[in-house]
This record gives sequence, C-alpha cells and structure tokens, in this order.
Amino acid sequence: MIRGIGCIAALLFSSASTLAFAADNTADAAAASSAFSRQRNVSVRERPRPDYEALGTHLGGFILFPKLTGEVLSDDNIFAQPTGEKSDTIFSIRPSLQLQSQWSRHSLQLSADLNRSEYADFKSESSTAYSATAAGQYDVDRFAYLKLEVGHARRIEGRSEIEAAGTSSKPIRYDVDHVTLNGSKQFNRLRLVASADLTTYDYRDAVSNAGLPIDQDFRDDDISTYSLRADYAISPDTFVFVKATYNQHSFDVGFPTIPVNRDSDGYELTAGADFDLTNLMRGQIEVGYLKQTYDAAQFGSFSGAQVRGKVEYFPTQLTTVTLLASRNVQDSGIAGAAGYLSSAAGLQVDHELLRNVILTARGDYERATYRGITRKDDRYNVSLGGTYLVNRNIGLSLTYNYLNQSSSGASAGFEFDDNRFIGTITLQY
Repeated sequence: MIRGIGCIAALLFSSASTLAFAADNTADAAAASSAFSRQRNVSVRERPRPDYEALGTHLGGFILFPKLTGEVLSDDNIFAQPTGEKSDTIFSIRPSLQLQSQWSRHSLQLSADLNRSEYADFKSESSTAYSATAAGQYDVDRFAYLKLEVGHARRIEGRSEIEAAGTSSKPIRYDVDHVTLNGSKQFNRLRLVASADLTTYDYRDAVSNAGLPIDQDFRDDDISTYSLRADYAISPDTFVFVKATYNQHSFDVGFPTIPVNRDSDGYELTAGADFDLTNLMRGQIEVGYLKQTYDAAQFGSFSGAQVRGKVEYFPTQLTTVTLLASRNVQDSGIAGAAGYLSSAAGLQVDHELLRNVILTARGDYERATYRGITRKDDRYNVSLGGTYLVNRNIGLSLTYNYLNQSSSGASAGFEFDDNRFIGTITLQY
C-alpha cells in the first residue's frame, strides 16, 4: 500500500510539472473545447428541474446540501436461499451532507452519509454503513486540471450479492479506502488524461450459524490501477480515444494460510468513441483487449475481448432508452477461486410522464465465470419504479425489484429468487 501511495504522489508531482509547463490559453483551444462537452442531448434523469432542486444553505464560499432519506423495504427472501425462504420488512434511514465550493476557479467538495437498516423480525441482520469523501480540483489553467479524491467507507455485503457467505450468522462488514488522482490537459483538438487509483479492502471476520468462526482475512486486497488516455476531437459531435490501463492486485493473506497465491496483475488496451449525434443518440463505446495474469501457475490468466459501453437513445424529449454493456475481471470472495470474468448487459427506459413524475423500467443480465473452481453464475435483475417530486424539498418513489440467480458446476453456489418492494421518501434542503 505504501508503494502504491508513493506512485500516486510521484504521478501527482510529474503531472503538475508537465501541465504547468504545457499551459495553453490560445483561442484555437477555446474553440476546440466544445468538442469535448456534451450539451446537445440531456437524459430524463439529468434534465435540470429548477423548481424541484434543493437550494442548500450558503456558508461563505460554500453551499451545504443536507438530505434525509427514509425507506421501507419488503423482502420475501432476505437470506437469498433456494428453499425455506424467510421474509422481513426493513426500515432504513440515510442522512447525508454535501458541502460544495462556489469558487470561480478550483473546487472542493466534502460529503458524508450514514445508512442504518433495522429488520423488523430478524434483528441480527440489522446493520450500519457509512462513508466520507473529500474531492478537490486544481485548475492549472483553462484547459488543464488536477483532481484528487480520498475516501473511506464501511460497507455491508448484501445476502444476495454474487459471492456473499450464505452460512454467516450476520452480514459481513468490510472497509474500503481509496485515493484517486487524475489530471487532464487539452491541446486544441487533443486531450490527454492520466489517472492513478489505490483502493484497499479490509473484511471483518464472521461467525457461522453453527457458532464457528469464518475467516475473511483472505479477501483483504490492495488494488492499484494506472491509466493513460488520449482523446482526439473529430467534430463538435464526436471524439475518438485510445487508452492503456495497468493494474496490480495484492492480497494481504497468502500461502501458507491460503493454499495458493491469488495475487495478479493485468492490463487493458482499448480504443473507442464518445459521440452525441443529432437529437437522437449519444454515448461512449470502448473495445479492446484485456489480460489478467495470476502469480499461481495453476490459475493461468484471463484474456480476451474488453468491452465497455453506454448508449442513450432519445425517441422523444420525454423518453430516454439506455443500453449498457461491460466485460471485466473481478476478484473472488471464494478462497479456492482466483477471480471471475464478469460479462454484463443492461437496458433502462426512463419516461417523464410529467415534469415532476418519472417512470423507470430496467433489466440487467450478468454471467460470472470463475477461475480455479468449476462454477458459472447467471443473474437476472428486473426493476420497475416511479419517482414523484412533490416540491424542491420532498420526493417520493416506489420500486419493485426481482432478482434471480442460477449457478452450475462442481462448486456451484446458491440458486434463488428474490422479490423486493421499496418505498422511499427524500427530504432535502
């Protein structure tokens, strides 16, 4: 972890030096800057609604946005089991604060939130999660900046997550810390972006339903990711890019505690396009090659096509249809597995029935193929919902969500169905 922080610090110094040296305020750069902004089309979710947006409280050069969200959730399979399903009602309260600078140059944002969930019947499932993040941007000039973000979060692993330990007596808790640095510099139609990220995962041990300890230290992981990207603006509607990414995964616990070493490193080489065409479509598509190689010879490597994509189609100004796709390698929470290849696709439709009433339908599919064990998981997720913005201070929403997981192979996981009905009220100022 110290080495990763050192790399980020070195990148920060070198990027600042390079960007300061390359500062450029030419009129040509000003004219070309619009080629990297996407203002022709705005999705239903992103559309400004001044009459329904929080005003916040002015504190000198900052604005404070407080928010309180209450939720009632009815779940018919809270333990994500194939048989003997247990249902419960969960009450959640989520206070949050966001402090945003209003400076003419540079920016600073601080945010924090807490999520307390109480189960009506199964009290042992109740949990508390929280997070805090600080993000700052230093504007080197009009066309160059450096951003730094640091954050800490306590998270709860949901029972229905793809690798949740179904035998634990309580949901597993884990902490996530991250440091992210990125910088950007534009030269007329060319823009260069560099980024570095260090994320650490620290899992808490659990106890089984039989009272036996469940060691989770083998999941503690430090992930360092570095990327370089070059964008070239073909027109005000489209730019193309090439990107190179390198990552290292280092687990805190290895041999002999764990029979095999699950450390790995990998890279991605991709190219793509970002576009906003006429008034019908916008999106970003990225394709290329990925390879993840494990230190343990028996795991070998993942390799093949890399895909990321998000395309939004606007049949009318009141409807947004979003297509999503991704293919990437994830670390595994199963001791005998090195990781898994995730291939996912999704479709979402948002419709603005009224200015303050938004309807949403979404469907997602994911296949997880594991390395080191014989297992494949298929997950289908469907949700239907609606949001009613009463005024700038109050919002209401209702959502139905259905999740199905099937699993195959000698080390197959649970197969289950889960239905959830969720009612939410949001209070903001």
